[in-house]
Amino acid sequence: MNDSQRFQEPVLLDTTRVDEQKIYSFTRREIFSPQKNGNRGIKFCTVAGPHNAQSQSHTHPGDEIVITVSGENTNFLSGKQIILTANQGLCVPPGCKHTTTVTGIDGWSGLSFYCDDCALIKKNKNTKDTAPSKSLSEEISPVIKNNLPTKEMFSPGNKTSCFLEIQEIIIPQKGTSNKITMASESIYYCTKGEVFVCFFEHKVKLSEKKAIMIPPNTTHMIASGKNTAAALISASCNACPLILK
Repeated sequence: MNDSQRFQEPVLLDTTRVDEQKIYSFTRREIFSPQKNGNRGIKFCTVAGPHNAQSQSHTHPGDEIVITVSGENTNFLSGKQIILTANQGLCVPPGCKHTTTVTGIDGWSGLSFYCDDCALIKKNKNTKDTAPSKSLSEEISPVIKNNLPTKEMFSPGNKTSCFLEIQEIIIPQKGTSNKITMASESIYYCTKGEVFVCFFEHKVKLSEKKAIMIPPNTTHMIASGKNTAAALISASCNACPLILK
């Protein structure tokens, strides 16, 4: 079964209603994944852990990108110790052994994006060594992309990731994007306010902690709701060098 047969319609979920799974000392909700939804490559999870929760040392065949929502965690990788607090992100490159420990007294929660299950990643044997990269949202100057202020947190284009592109999109009051069409699936997670995603003559409302996954080559638009500003975290493989070949 190919992607076009399995994943044809956008999928909207309230992430707080997805069943929890236990992984190490953390709880994880698998929001979207190739195994669950039949999309090509991105796995998106929300993750949370109490103070002192710790993972075992492990690696991934593709990028793992973690964005902290609240609290603090400390990551150990490539001989480095990297601390993440709210609105900070980390890209762990393919094959890099790493562990994470929740160092915030009140625990930690975050968003995790992977491409472990992508068939192109599994076939790829030419990944070059890449250093881990940390991104601080408040230090990134937004640029106008698709008519909306956008902060590029991680991208193969600026060598802060190998495969995944993660952006923070800011939707001003009464803001509306241009028409957007991507070669890969795209995921939007609402972190602030309320937005509308329009496609196929339909309009879907996203409020905080809700997420939508849009199939490849599906033209859509993003618009603010309630006449207030809003924000999204966007994930795609649109800049992945394996897709662009």
